[in-house]
Amino acid sequence: MKRFFGIWVVAAAILFGLGSRASAQIVAPAFDKFDAGFELPGWTVDPPTGEGVGWAVDSTPFVTGGVNPSTWAPGGPSLGSLNFNDGVNYEDTTTPTIVLNTVTSPVFDVTAFTGAVRLRWAMCLNMEATFDSVTVNVIDATTMATFFSSGISTGGVGLVLTPDVWFNLAITGGVWPATFYVEFQFSCDISFFGTGAFIDNFGVDCSTDVTPPTAASLTLPAPAATVAYPIAFDWTDATDTSACGVGAIFQYLVDFDDDPAFGSVNLTVTAANSNLTLTAGLPAGTWFWRVRAFDFDMLSSVSASSNFIIEPALAPLAPDTLFVNEQNDGAQNGDGGFVNPVLDEQPVLSAVYRDGNTVDNAASCRYQVSEDPTFTTVDYDSGTFALPTLPLDTRCQDLPVAVSLQRDTVYYWRIQFSDVGGLTGPFSGAQSFRIGDDFEFGVRRGSSHRSRHGCWVATAAWGSADAEPVRALQAWRAGTMERSGVGRAFSRTYHVAGQGASSAAAGSATVRGLTGLLGAAAGTTGGLGMLAALGLLALLGAVRTFRA
Repeated sequence: MKRFFGIWVVAAAILFGLGSRASAQIVAPAFDKFDAGFELPGWTVDPPTGEGVGWAVDSTPFVTGGVNPSTWAPGGPSLGSLNFNDGVNYEDTTTPTIVLNTVTSPVFDVTAFTGAVRLRWAMCLNMEATFDSVTVNVIDATTMATFFSSGISTGGVGLVLTPDVWFNLAITGGVWPATFYVEFQFSCDISFFGTGAFIDNFGVDCSTDVTPPTAASLTLPAPAATVAYPIAFDWTDATDTSACGVGAIFQYLVDFDDDPAFGSVNLTVTAANSNLTLTAGLPAGTWFWRVRAFDFDMLSSVSASSNFIIEPALAPLAPDTLFVNEQNDGAQNGDGGFVNPVLDEQPVLSAVYRDGNTVDNAASCRYQVSEDPTFTTVDYDSGTFALPTLPLDTRCQDLPVAVSLQRDTVYYWRIQFSDVGGLTGPFSGAQSFRIGDDFEFGVRRGSSHRSRHGCWVATAAWGSADAEPVRALQAWRAGTMERSGVGRAFSRTYHVAGQGASSAAAGSATVRGLTGLLGAAAGTTGGLGMLAALGLLALLGAVRTFRA
């Protein structure tokens, strides 16, 4: 029969012919509640029988006659168990063969103990006494000799050992091996019927423990804090001592009640460590909580209690402060108004998450982009987009538009958030933005050279990633062109050239070359460069006369 040991391999002892085990050891005290699979490393399980049954740890609880008691042993309710047959009957009368199926523990090291060793567990059996039994073997991990062996039966057909039956091997006498492991063997006739064997709260500790653990102190959440699911609870570690030296906390019991006197506790949750996260279970309202530590024998005194408030779950509100921007600049520094133009064909978006609760977090969002302000048709829909945990009143990360948008086109976008409780809020109002054309001239009427027709002053915006020529033109327009007489004619000429290019030959090499020279002039030679560019325009026949 193969046996393996798992994580902490500190030595290897091979005794020829004895099938010895590698000495992967766990220093006691140690416990396994089997609530979330094997909680101690190093357990090994024989393969299932031909009937597909065997030992396993799963969510089948420790039972009595098929009923899961709410409290069956010190330390709180059972969430799972080590069991044979998984609580399901099977029967094969054609093959009356005896089956031996074994589950083996890790090696336990008790060399540091100064008092008597105790091996204990709770067991519930429902099987045929004539044909079925569980045998417990304690084996010296060094010599491979059997230190203790005992068969356990129900004592009669259909009889059940109740959850009150605890097996305590401290009374067996003798000197315990310094290192040992435990086997649970299930022997049965293949025609077995019954719900099987259930083992829970397995532990190796000291039999002379007479000191309860110290009380814990609650640290989180702060008293009277308003909280939302998931709710994090934290408290200080309890400590434990025994005649065997430093003890171990088996688990913590956390009580929740809507009564500060804890007259009838509404909910008790067990925790392996000094923290806990609740994702559900308590309705909205004011709650009180306290903690007790359990060392497998005694409960500590209760901690001082504290309270917290769970708000009624409210859906997110409509997001606001929508921003859109270039990918390189990021939507965290975007524009809350009409954005004109956006150079990137795939801009990034962001908005601020709002919620009706005082405390809440967004878990996902959905956003849409459309040329239609009513969003009857949609150009891009993100679907549900998972987010890192986002507290309310916080701007979300940059959200990508995963399709290329059309140039010289006005778009609208909107967004909605869903909170961690799964509630989804309404869409925001729409923000509009425009993707710039490859060759575009904006105009404004703020020039000092205004006439009754207004002065059209050119502002260039290209679709290229290099925006320096645009910035140079804007700076030169404000600082030089609008303050000179020649600037008046130049701005009008430049605007007309732009209009002609947009309507007739936006992609022509002549126009692109012309605007490139203008941008270069603005970026390198300042006002003199622009005057030289104006002369070039005259030579090309692009200058037109305007009535002031």
